[in-house]
Amino acid sequence: MVSIIISAYQNDRFLIEALNSVVTSAKNFQFEILLGVDNCKTTMNGLIAKKNLLPKNLKIFYFPKVGTYVIRNSLANIATYENLIFFDSDDIMNDVTIEETIKALKTKDIAKFKYFVFYNNFDWNKRTTYQKSSGYHYGCFAIKKNSFLSLNGFEPWICAADGEFKWRTEANNFKILGIEKPGFFYRRHNTNLTVKGNTGMNSPIRKHYHKIRDEKAKNNQKQKLDVLYTINYLPVEIENILEYEKNFSQLKIHNPYLTNNLQEIIKNGVVQTKAKNTENIKKVFQGTEKQVSVINYDRVNQTQQNKIDRNSAPQIKIDRLKSRTSNNWKDHFSNVKKGF
Repeated sequence: MVSIIISAYQNDRFLIEALNSVVTSAKNFQFEILLGVDNCKTTMNGLIAKKNLLPKNLKIFYFPKVGTYVIRNSLANIATYENLIFFDSDDIMNDVTIEETIKALKTKDIAKFKYFVFYNNFDWNKRTTYQKSSGYHYGCFAIKKNSFLSLNGFEPWICAADGEFKWRTEANNFKILGIEKPGFFYRRHNTNLTVKGNTGMNSPIRKHYHKIRDEKAKNNQKQKLDVLYTINYLPVEIENILEYEKNFSQLKIHNPYLTNNLQEIIKNGVVQTKAKNTENIKKVFQGTEKQVSVINYDRVNQTQQNKIDRNSAPQIKIDRLKSRTSNNWKDHFSNVKKGF
C-alpha cells in the first residue's frame, strides 16, 4: 500500500532507530522500505552489525556515489506501491504518518508534513516539548508514484533538488495537501546537509543551483525533465549481506553524472564562482576512486535534506559533464536497470 524510500550515507548511529519508527507507523498497512546506501561502508557496517534487528519488509540497495536524488529516482521507479514517502535516514517517523499519507493520497497528488525539531538524541518521553515547525518540509513528503514519474522525478543534484521539484509540482498545479499534524521528528546535528559548509545554505554549489531553479521559474520551464535520472545498483540480500562489497566491486559501476576533471568543470563555466570560492568547490569535488575514476563525494554528507524553513535550492548544472567512458552520459541511463 505504501513504499517508503530512504537514502543513507555515513549513518551507522541513527538508521535502525529511523527504520523502527517507520515499521511502527506502518504496522496496520502493507508496506515496503527501500533503503539506498550511497556507496558508504560505514552505513553498511552498521547494517551488518545489526542485521538481526532489520525489519523483514526492508530491501537494501547499494549504489555508486550519486547522492540522495538519483537514489530516490532509481528506487521510486521500482517501488511496488502507488503511494510513496521520501524519508530521511536519521529522522523519526510519527505514529500517524502512514495512515495520514494513505488517506491524503486518495484525493491528492502530494501530502506534505509539518514536523518537530530535536537535537542529536531522541527522547520519546520529551516528544511533546519539541519545537513544531512553522512550515512544511521540502524533502520528506508523500506523493503518488505516477505523479512523481510524470515529471521524471528529481534533478540529479547532490543537494537541494527537492526545492526545484517543489517548484515544478506547484507550477504544474499538482493537488497538494499540507498536513498540520507533524509527520516526523527532524534531527538537527552538525552534519546536516544544509549545515555543512560544502553544501550549506551559503555554499557556492547551493547558490548556483538556486540560480538554475530561479531561471526555470523566470522562463516558466515547468515541463518534466528530459529523462528520469537513475543509475544501476546492487540489491543486497540480508542473508548474504557480508558479500555486498565483493559483489559490488565486480560490477565496476561508474557514475556518469560526475567528472574526474575539476579544471574542465571550471573551464566550461559549469561552476560560476569567484576565484576566492574555488577552494570551496574543490572540497566538494575532492578525491577520485582508484578503480572507477570518478569524483568521490565522501566529503559531502548527503544523508539529510531540507530543514526548517529552508528555501528551494538548485545545484550545479551537470548537463555538460562527461564520464571517461561515454560521449553522452545521458545515453547510459535513460532506462533503469532493475538489479543484476
